[in-house]
Amino acid sequence: MAAIKTRFSSAICFETNESPDKKPGGRNRSRYSNPEYDKIVNEAINTVDKTKAKELYVKAQEIISNDLPYITLWYPSNMVVATKRIGNIKINPSGEWTFVKDLTVN
Repeated sequence: MAAIKTRFSSAICFETNESPDKKPGGRNRSRYSNPEYDKIVNEAINTVDKTKAKELYVKAQEIISNDLPYITLWYPSNMVVATKRIGNIKINPSGEWTFVKDLTVN
């Protein structure tokens, strides 16, 4: 049986290996790092037991709640407007504008 290989949506935002310093386009913009958190999330990703994965993700969320790696003061809306001549628009959910390097002009 294969592992679940899924993450809850905010897990990526806090994994050490998702820091832009370690991975281009990484989504851990706060550069938060907690080895215990990383270990728990990695275990959750690689387990085949959905109940166990859920328990691990709850623990991961508790760590984030206690560590409070950042406080959101506001969140601006991102909008992209382009003509039909611009192609390959794939907006990064993190809000980073790294997608512009892959744009095409038709």
